[in-house]
Amino acid sequence: MKNKILIFGLFFLFCIPICLEIFHPGFFVSDDGNWMVIRLSSFYEALSSGQFPVRMLPRLNQGIGYPVADFLYPLFLYIGSVIHLFKIPFLLDIKLLFALSLIGSGIGMYLFLRKSFGTTASFIGSIIYLYLPYHLYDLYARGSMGEVVALAIIPFLLWAIERKAIVVSSIFLGFLITSHNTLALFFLPFVIVYAYLTKMKVQQMLLLTSLGLGLAAFFWIPALIDKQFTVFDSVAVSNPFSYFVNTISYGLIGWIGVAIFGGVLFTRFSLKNTKVLFFIISGIIGLFFSFSLSSGLWHIKPLVEFIQFPFRFLSIVLLSESFLAAYIIEKMPQKILTSIFLLLLLLFSSWAYLFPKAYSNNPESFYTTNTATTTVQNEYMPIWVKRLPASYTYQKVITANGEAENMVLKGTKLQFSINLQVKTTILITFVYFPGWKATIDGQPATLSPSWPYGLLQLEVPKGTHMVAVWFGETPLRLFADGISIVALLICLFLGIKKIYEK
Repeated sequence: MKNKILIFGLFFLFCIPICLEIFHPGFFVSDDGNWMVIRLSSFYEALSSGQFPVRMLPRLNQGIGYPVADFLYPLFLYIGSVIHLFKIPFLLDIKLLFALSLIGSGIGMYLFLRKSFGTTASFIGSIIYLYLPYHLYDLYARGSMGEVVALAIIPFLLWAIERKAIVVSSIFLGFLITSHNTLALFFLPFVIVYAYLTKMKVQQMLLLTSLGLGLAAFFWIPALIDKQFTVFDSVAVSNPFSYFVNTISYGLIGWIGVAIFGGVLFTRFSLKNTKVLFFIISGIIGLFFSFSLSSGLWHIKPLVEFIQFPFRFLSIVLLSESFLAAYIIEKMPQKILTSIFLLLLLLFSSWAYLFPKAYSNNPESFYTTNTATTTVQNEYMPIWVKRLPASYTYQKVITANGEAENMVLKGTKLQFSINLQVKTTILITFVYFPGWKATIDGQPATLSPSWPYGLLQLEVPKGTHMVAVWFGETPLRLFADGISIVALLICLFLGIKKIYEK
């Protein structure tokens, strides 16, 4: 028990430098950090207005709405919304999520490595995972909340698989899928192969995968199917050939990476050690796709669409390096000296990524009133938006033949009365997307997209009428929600059954 307390005490001491930089006054300047705060604040507004699951963020896209939550990793947004219930500002909320994810990633890695190695090797392996250059780069340079959360979840998933805890593994797999689309895409086969190597039974693997996919079905099924209603396929989000690891970014591998992959050769590992061989092969595959050696494959459309940035494959390299580092320490007769050497090399390799380059000092209002789309190229803009307005109006109902009265607006719910002298097509300034519904005097009415701005339009008869408009689930989304509910109930049943069997 004392050893465990000492290990976790030392671990938290190692976390201090990262946490000090995260909670530095202001906010470190990164590619996506500010977008994460803005998206969280808008997500919370939508959630608190009663939209669940949240898909349309009404404040974004200059106040006409943007369906980004239907497509991009919602897990951190739900967790962040729970944190905000305690009156924590959104900026501090995101900082807490970053810090907890980093600390959690190290704890998860220690627990996972401890299933295969001794205390010293597992501890150093977890510190290496925490401080590897690409992990810090993901945090401070990219500000990629989704990826940082995913990198915290994957060690816990592997740990649960080692324990043959099917329900817990399924839950972590569901978390992984909702934490980041792309990382989940190439971690899923990684996880399945690793489960096979742990001698997990085929029926257990099928159950784990089915329940994990089922728990996250409310997200990934609509994200795949609803993509056809956006401009995503016709927009180049990035040029993958500009994001290979090259002479400028070799530091993302660092000498620590060279030492780890090279050091494995000196341990004379046996090919019968399938786990070590698995992580060596996984690391090589990750490095291959990260370097321009794989450029011929980056013409494949799905690879470009879903992965976008080749250096993302370094996420797999992170896992491999951490496991292999623990293996090297375990095999070396001088464990302490080997550990010190690797830690010094880690510090040398990661020093340039350990400190943010700059900080911004935006007030909280910058995040809570910002109306940007929070995506790179507005790639989830609905296909009905042929032209963006030259200027935006905050008038929610536009008509030439009357005026909306008694208006009640809450998130994506709008209700008003209107008196028209003639039958009129009115505009409601929300962007059209499947899921919008309307009633006139309590009777279902048909919404359609306007040309060329893709706003909601509704034909209202002559006279005085009560109109209600709201965003809800489509039949497909309801089906996906149902799958997630069934998967959750199965997990609860299996979990309770396991407890009573003990």
